[in-house]
Amino acid sequence: MARSRICDFCLDEKGSFFHRLQSTPDGQLICSDCRRIIESYGLPVRFDLFQQLVVHDPEMRDMIMRSYLENHSVNDCIAKYYPHGKMMLHRGEELISSQPVTIRVDSEKIPAGNAVTEITAVQKEDITNLPSSTAPDAVEVNGTLYETNAAVYFFSEHFLNVHRPTNLVVDSPDVNALHVIEKRSEFVYQTKNADLFLLRHKFYHILHMARKEKKNLIYLASENTMTLTPGTYAVPRNIKSGKYWISSVNDSGLSVTDAAGRVREYKDGQIELSDGSMLECTGEYQLRINQHEDQ
Repeated sequence: MARSRICDFCLDEKGSFFHRLQSTPDGQLICSDCRRIIESYGLPVRFDLFQQLVVHDPEMRDMIMRSYLENHSVNDCIAKYYPHGKMMLHRGEELISSQPVTIRVDSEKIPAGNAVTEITAVQKEDITNLPSSTAPDAVEVNGTLYETNAAVYFFSEHFLNVHRPTNLVVDSPDVNALHVIEKRSEFVYQTKNADLFLLRHKFYHILHMARKEKKNLIYLASENTMTLTPGTYAVPRNIKSGKYWISSVNDSGLSVTDAAGRVREYKDGQIELSDGSMLECTGEYQLRINQHEDQ
């Protein structure tokens, strides 16, 4: 009996006469569906991390990233997937992504002069931060969106937007735009394959936490309260399952991935942790069994 042929990317059996498998340059078997998806993202057709991510369902992507990191060093991943190239950055700044985008803004608010063109040249007075507009006279402006570990920059001919990375909506289902919510304003950057930009964001921050992970929880004087320092924590291995009240000490981001792979972002309020969940902190957060110390 002939051995069934499996696509190495989606792991589906597609070796029939009507669904022939092809070989990639690195010797893997790929079906026409996976090839089409990978090419639509502008990625080379080879067996690599982001190629696997885009062909699998979203709920599997976090597991794929972590599995990849178990077999590759953080430094190797940073060098391979996040090179600076010739771009000038501030000391300690690392480039995560760059992508051509467009944004619709109020035409009357666009400055007349030319904006700066280099990240290292950006000063506070150069930042315009024009939000998206749905007004009839709104115009579409082309530019480039850059994300670094310090900021999200939108460079265009006449104005510059700069955002905190924590204001990027990382769980948006919109694959045609990147969304930033800042000071009650929304910035919608239209772009093809926005989800790939967010996948690069996600994997970078997994790498960042792996570099700086502190595995021990720091307990405060009260048995009611514990502080989570930057790192990744499993439930129930590191933290008991149950309901907690959380408050930020240094609000750089707290996300929880449940056992089904769903990711939620938290800042303050109540949180319920169930077995199989994973907490990722990029700042410091306090978890309390009760809302207040005197309860």
